[in-house]
Amino acid sequence: MKVLLLGAGGQLGKCMQSNFFDSIDLIKLPKEKLCISNKKALGAAIKKHRPEIVINAAAYTNVDGAETERNQANLVNNLSLNFLVEFSNSYNFTLIHFSTDYVFDGKTKNPYLESSEMKPLNYYGLSKSLGDQYIIDNCKRYYLFRVSWLYSPFGKNFVTRMMSLATRQSLEIVDDQYGRPTSGIYLSKFLNGLILGIYKLEYGIYNFSSSGSVVSWSGFAEEIFANAFKLNLIDSIPEIKKISSKDYIGAALRPSYSVLSNEKIEKTCKISFPNWRELLNFDLKLIG
Repeated sequence: MKVLLLGAGGQLGKCMQSNFFDSIDLIKLPKEKLCISNKKALGAAIKKHRPEIVINAAAYTNVDGAETERNQANLVNNLSLNFLVEFSNSYNFTLIHFSTDYVFDGKTKNPYLESSEMKPLNYYGLSKSLGDQYIIDNCKRYYLFRVSWLYSPFGKNFVTRMMSLATRQSLEIVDDQYGRPTSGIYLSKFLNGLILGIYKLEYGIYNFSSSGSVVSWSGFAEEIFANAFKLNLIDSIPEIKKISSKDYIGAALRPSYSVLSNEKIEKTCKISFPNWRELLNFDLKLIG
């Protein structure tokens, strides 16, 4: 099985590289080697390698930055998908793409379904939603996985950020935004199984998160530090000062509730996703 991985140098790309089996012929292309917004270069790479699957792990993910860098966010998260969809349809490969809980406005208290209407509050979410819709409307063979609060031992994410700030005496963390964290390591292992045929899914869109109770960012931070302390990764636990979203300094609005329902993918694959607390403990050991 030949798989072309775009965005191989990013958080999710690194997760996949560390977890895919040797039986998968993984061709790794970080953005330094291939920018997905370069149609000519993208087409040449696909023509050269002739992959059966293309995984697009490339994305513009700076939520606040997207408010001022709108052209770049739109180019990477939306317009570049026109090229990928065109090549998928013409070269007959399956496209695997990733979306976000930030395509929703958070004005509900029930987990979002795959069919829930997209109403993003910020430009990052808008750029992702436009890309999602283009794939849904035009691509013949695709898996679109929508994830929430993605983290891993790699790159910039909430967990690595908290670990880098663990030496501080106190931290102010938002307490009125709720979700469920998604382990990039667990996601990459699932994709490994999907590619090898262990899991059977029809083409389409699927929510992918963890199970367990809904948590705020401050609650997530407390769990990170408590586990890190038990694992002897940090010497002390910072005091968490809980603040509201209106007191958080950021350019972009964020949904107050962005929990994703995993019911569709769990029923289809006949699996139960692990609790996010269990996954966090495992992933922290990798960071350590």
